[in-house]
This record gives sequence, structure tokens and C-alpha cells, in this order.
Amino acid sequence: MNVDHCLILAAGFGTRMGEIGKHLPKVLWPFFDTTLLELQINFAKFLKIKNIFVNVHFQSEQIIDYLTSKHLIPKENILFEKDILDIGGAIYNLANQPKINYTGKLLVLNSDLFYYFDEAFIEKVSASDFRVKLLTVDVPNNKQYNETVINFKGELIGINKSPNYSTKANEILTYSGLCLVNLTKLEKKSGKLGFFESVADYKSFSIETHKLVCTNYWDFGTFERYYHSIWQVLENITNGTKDDFINYCLKNSQINLNSISNNFLNFSKNSIDKDLVKADKVIVLERDNTVSKNMTYDSPGIYWNEKFIAR
Repeated sequence: MNVDHCLILAAGFGTRMGEIGKHLPKVLWPFFDTTLLELQINFAKFLKIKNIFVNVHFQSEQIIDYLTSKHLIPKENILFEKDILDIGGAIYNLANQPKINYTGKLLVLNSDLFYYFDEAFIEKVSASDFRVKLLTVDVPNNKQYNETVINFKGELIGINKSPNYSTKANEILTYSGLCLVNLTKLEKKSGKLGFFESVADYKSFSIETHKLVCTNYWDFGTFERYYHSIWQVLENITNGTKDDFINYCLKNSQINLNSISNNFLNFSKNSIDKDLVKADKVIVLERDNTVSKNMTYDSPGIYWNEKFIAR
């Protein structure tokens, strides 16, 4: 295997997850029978990457407890950041670990985005000599993603944070949040560092790109995207539209078909009478036992501790 290490980014503040994000780390939001974080850890193991790391900062106690109680990765592979280091700093922090010491190739996964590929793909893409290889993807031009600008060689030459969506073609190229980093090519640094100002400094180094060709990608990065992505996964299963990602999840027991309903997903730890669910597309997260168990779910959306949040 050409890739030696994997870093799963889990140190964000979860601000895009609304009120619930203040209490539940985004990486621990449920994905059917698992969580977004465990989904990515299992995927790294599926790719046969031996050294899996997770960086943590905000709500680190909850994440560390989850990782250690389930024995998902060695405790020493949990990289606590006292001060948040940004993505570039997180990669350098990993490179500075004594057992890594700027050796090997690293796959960086963003915990709230999922793109399916197999071991053969990552082996092929990582085989060449590079500093950084960004994995890019085409997205609709009206989704408010940043545009990745490349030259004829496929090298990164800019990030357009304000694309003129009204005059663009149907799709734009964007950075998926996934990348490969050759740690041997990095100069030694530490501290808080922006990704495109350090690791992927395209003004100083050749930063390669490789476009992902996938039937679908899954974005759980905001409250709204999480809600709609969860229901889209379920709808695809119900309709028999099973892409590579869904087939992977079903095969690896990430989704138990016997425990889901077409209009109601109970991701809390307590049973709920389905007769109390009056609306379509209801997701229940944590359940506060002090609240009446006769509460009805009469609006579509996400409920947190028996409180309707939004959809």
C-alpha cells in the first residue's frame, strides 16, 4: 500500500450544525447504526491504511471517550490540539509525531464529507511522486462551493471563493476536502497554519489535482445538508438506487435495514412509539428522559432532547 497514514479531521467547532452543534460534536452525529466519525475510520480500515489518526479540539472529551470506549484507534493516535491548529497545522502536527517524523504518504479525510473509492484507486493515485494531490469533484454551480482553479497540467493555481454562479456552466470544480500528502516533501513547521498557505501552498509549490469520478458524494457538513443527505441515502435504498457508497455501507453493516423506517429515524437511545410520529421525515437524536414520553412529532425535521429544531 502506497499510503501509510490517514488523518481524519475532527477538531472543528461545529458552528454550521446550529444549536445541536453546541452540545453534540458534528463527528458524533449519527449515520444510521454508526457515526460520521466511525464511518470514516471504518473506511480508512477498508482501504487497509494501518496508521489512523484523529485530531480533536472542541468538545474533545466526548470524542476521546467515544474513540477509547469503542477501541477504534490507539489512544496515542488521538491528537489533541490545545489551540486549534487549522488544517495545515494539524497535518504538520501529525508529521511532527516521533513515530511519523515526516515519513510516508498521508490520506486526509474530512469527517463530514464522504466519497467512495476503493483500495485500487487510492493505490493508483498515490503511486506518483508529489507534494500534495488534491482530490476534486464537479458540483452544481449553485451550491455555494468554492471553485478550484487549475491550469492545463492539472495544477492548482487559485481558489475562487466567490464564483459568479449566474454566468458559469452547469458545474464547477471544487476541492473535495480529501487529499494525499507526501510528508517527506514537507519542510518542518509547527503551530497554526492554513492549508493553502503551508501544506498546499500553490504559490510556492506544484500542487497536483485529481478529479474524483463518482456516482455520488455525500455532504453532511451543515445542519441542512446532514438532514437531506440522511434522507437521500434512505430514499436511494428504498428505491433500489444503490451506488457504490450505499453498497459499501450495507455490506459492512453501517446500515441495518431492519431498524429503519421510511418516515421516521430514531437515533436516540430510547424507544419511541411510532404512533406519536405524525409528520414525515422526522429524525430524533438524543432523548431527555425528563420530558413526557407522550410528546408527538408533528413537524418534519430534527428533534434534539424532545425539542423541535428545524429541517
